[in-house]
Amino acid sequence: MKYGVSKVWSNEAQHFTPWLASEDGLARLGDAIGLELVRPTKESKVASSERRCDIEAEAKGENEDSDSNEVVVIENQLEKTDFSHLGRIVLYAAQRDAKHVIWVVKDVTPDHRTSIAWLNKNTTTDVGFYLVKITVFDRGEKRISVMFSLVEGPDAEAKVRASGTPQQKFYMNFWKGFSDFASSDSELSKVIPSFQSGFPQNWYSVRIGTTKCDFTLCIARGRLRIEIVVHDQESLNKLRTGEEKLKNCFPDTEYREPDSTLKNPKMQFANKKLHLTDKTKDYTEFYQWFKSSLLNAVPIVKKIFGVSF
Repeated sequence: MKYGVSKVWSNEAQHFTPWLASEDGLARLGDAIGLELVRPTKESKVASSERRCDIEAEAKGENEDSDSNEVVVIENQLEKTDFSHLGRIVLYAAQRDAKHVIWVVKDVTPDHRTSIAWLNKNTTTDVGFYLVKITVFDRGEKRISVMFSLVEGPDAEAKVRASGTPQQKFYMNFWKGFSDFASSDSELSKVIPSFQSGFPQNWYSVRIGTTKCDFTLCIARGRLRIEIVVHDQESLNKLRTGEEKLKNCFPDTEYREPDSTLKNPKMQFANKKLHLTDKTKDYTEFYQWFKSSLLNAVPIVKKIFGVSF
């Protein structure tokens, strides 16, 4: 049964925005639109304007280093879309030179959906507008669940094919193929809730049902790598309890221990045998390695963090 959004967050600025800017809120929103959102700032003042952007954040970019992260602006509207908020997201995007513009709303009118679709069709490859609807469900026993639904978003694949670089086209093709492969695999679906679409970047994020830890699949100089990423020191300490078991999940790999001084330390496992080039036509062997590694490692990590299967 649907539950009134205003019953959960009676004040948008004081209650909803802080929740959405939290690790859990951003992870849920990011999963819905296929972005990994980090480094949020609430109510940031927009230059040459008295307006304040509800949330400004970053999306992990094409490369793994933070220098390639892209600016994200998020505007919340816990009511039906209107022209005032449509104008705001365009203003914030222009002032911040944002690459991802997200409008989170309770209800959508046809006019505003059409407007977002038009913006996506007529902007450059590297800019995307996302119209996202939030719904709250009553699960009984004073429990609720929150769902974000992408109503309108950029057709990343079409934009990349039209004007993307050769490298972007390669990454898009590779990860789209993996997404199709993984989504249709009955064994993987038992341990991983869902798989995101492919994007033109050298990494692919895999969520396992907790905000404490996730997996990242990478391509670096033609070599495949899997990273197990945690987001705080307590989670790293937990992950280390299964370090030896996890090493056994990745045969024929080079292991790199997590750097505890980093904000998001990670265990890294680089395949020593497989090598991907621009001449590779069949990716099945590479997808199979990712599959077998995930099937081995994900159950161990889920058990460590108490995630139900």
